[in-house]
Amino acid sequence: MSARSSIDQAIEHHINGQLDQALGRYVQALQEDPQTPGAADLISAILRTYLELALTLMKTGRDKDAIRSFQRVLAIQPDESVAHAYLSRLFISHNDLPQATQHLRHYLRLVPEDHIGARMLLAYTGAEPVPERPAPAYITRLYDNYAASYDQKLVNNLRYQCPQLIRAALERHCQDKVAILDLGCGTGLCGQAVSAMATRLDGVDLSPQMVAKARQRSVYNELAVGDLYPFLEKKSGCYDVAVAAGVFEHIGDPHHVFRAVFDALRDFGLFIFTADDNPTQELSVNSSGYYMHGRAYLAERAAQCGFTVSALESATLRLDNGAPVRGLCVVLSKTP
Repeated sequence: MSARSSIDQAIEHHINGQLDQALGRYVQALQEDPQTPGAADLISAILRTYLELALTLMKTGRDKDAIRSFQRVLAIQPDESVAHAYLSRLFISHNDLPQATQHLRHYLRLVPEDHIGARMLLAYTGAEPVPERPAPAYITRLYDNYAASYDQKLVNNLRYQCPQLIRAALERHCQDKVAILDLGCGTGLCGQAVSAMATRLDGVDLSPQMVAKARQRSVYNELAVGDLYPFLEKKSGCYDVAVAAGVFEHIGDPHHVFRAVFDALRDFGLFIFTADDNPTQELSVNSSGYYMHGRAYLAERAAQCGFTVSALESATLRLDNGAPVRGLCVVLSKTP
């Protein structure tokens, strides 16, 4: 059979929705003549069809069908990073950790800068140690993509409570208005919650898109885009209170941030933050790729950096698939 004949049959199968048969004929045409016009583009079209189908199936909860469709994508293009990324998530959700690990490792070979937090998920599967911190590229990309829908999803869908928890803790532990730093400020939900108690309110976040949303609230005196550590190094003794709502999900061993915040606070200053509770271990990673911190672990690390624990209370932080996520609201004091 000539390449021309193979491509004609392939197109007929493609038009009739017989994608597997079409794919076979396209591949055959390329084998017969690597210069066959349009064959590679038509194979790419089938790949995109399977990829879009897999994403739709996943969104509608048909995970097994989604897995099969992603696997068809990889049969066409073994180095399709998007398919590896989503398959790792699907296998984690079904507790098939060996399969998840395989796809996470393949993804990292393709995308070493790690846009999906693969190294965090490898820690969850037990394949690698818990990393000190997520890849900055992952955090920036995650929240830049999330910025437009962040408030809607967190407040309305997930019943996000962290800003309210921090506001309540601030009211209990601080009688006067104070200079406040909002670490990982996001779209400004926490800043808005505490702004009435601030003589000055500054914020810093890795995501430019999130900071742009925060700026629209008009409650901050200063907003910076960047890593919190360089920002804190320039702010020695500048604040009475630092707050961090939902930030410790992305902070591993907190020693570095505790030390940096301690230096940025004035005497008797407070650091108020929320964290996902880890009832069984010091530090671990959950199936979403977020850090979880144990109570004793946080208290020990805080004391090592000079803080006194003023409060360490259980709280519901948000919902996850309709179930409450248990966490901690922590108040540390810089006592001279």
